[in-house]
Amino acid sequence: MLSEASHLWQQVGIDPEQAREALLPLSHGALQAMRHNGLADALAGPIARGDAGVVRQHMHALQLIGPSATQLYQQVALRQLNLLTTAGRLSAEQASDLHLALRLKPDHTPP
Repeated sequence: MLSEASHLWQQVGIDPEQAREALLPLSHGALQAMRHNGLADALAGPIARGDAGVVRQHMHALQLIGPSATQLYQQVALRQLNLLTTAGRLSAEQASDLHLALRLKPDHTPP
């Protein structure tokens, strides 16, 4: 995931060294949150907040990069969505809105 994030950031003009330096505190924070709160409660970001508007903005921006970036985002988002829904952190309405923002049917599940 870190390699993919770094690659995406480089595609929008961020220097590889800057990307790595930016990813370090994000990664450290995520690992610390997982250690203290468990997987579902460690998730942060627009999927965890149920913020379909930001997810739509991400999808639009990623479409400008290419289909592989969009597909990776969808796959990761779906896995987060399933984890969060199972843990009770998202309502059915939030999950449905997020599925629509990801341009997927609400009953779609990852392989």
